[in-house]
Amino acid sequence: MKASTVENQPGASRRSRPGREADLRLFGLAESAGRAEIDRAWRRLARRLHPDHNRGREEAAAQLFSRAAEARHRLLGDFESSNPAFVRVKSPKPAASRPSRQEPRRWMGVLILVVTIALTIRWAPGAADAVRLQSADAAVEGSGALLTPYELALAAGDSQLEVGRLDEARRQYGFALRDFPGRPDVYERLARLAEVREDPAAAEAWRRAAVRANPYHPDPRARLARFYFLRGRWGDAALEGWRAVSRSLHGPS
Repeated sequence: MKASTVENQPGASRRSRPGREADLRLFGLAESAGRAEIDRAWRRLARRLHPDHNRGREEAAAQLFSRAAEARHRLLGDFESSNPAFVRVKSPKPAASRPSRQEPRRWMGVLILVVTIALTIRWAPGAADAVRLQSADAAVEGSGALLTPYELALAAGDSQLEVGRLDEARRQYGFALRDFPGRPDVYERLARLAEVREDPAAAEAWRRAAVRANPYHPDPRARLARFYFLRGRWGDAALEGWRAVSRSLHGPS
């Protein structure tokens, strides 16, 4: 009758001790492997422990070791269910199928960088204004006129500006008028444009407007002009805004 265990074979007691040590090493790896992997591992171990074995002995040893591994799996399952903090070491997936942990982090870093740049451009002082000012310069220089009707009226202190001419100016250069009400830097830019067109009087008027449009200017009329300028961006109320700006520059008419 064939022996069903390794211990019944001649010389098994001498070889069983290193076998147990190998069992312990292999048990640490077998917990995350499948049944076929366990069987193959124990067959290889049986061949190393019993160089004079035959097929029956190999199969008997493999069955014994497989049953032991399954028992260990059950014990580990019971242990994990009663100890949620225990984390079993899983066998690594092949490199081709394992998703890269660095990939989400890389995309997250790119997203954060793009959002940061966008917010910096959006909220940086004067960043959006500089783009609009360049557009205003191109519109004024490309018009062929010395200054727009609004610019001429404001520089000359015309408090009787007709609504029709105001609407015409706002249609042509509305973005420049609406986006920079009472802005000192815009007045300085208009003063430089007037100098380019050899109109020193208009340039000086725009520079006085820039001084009075300064938020730290002590003259309360300048602050009142800015209020009307902001409030009068639309409709007929804009006329009062232009008059307030004119009064802040040249006093009551």
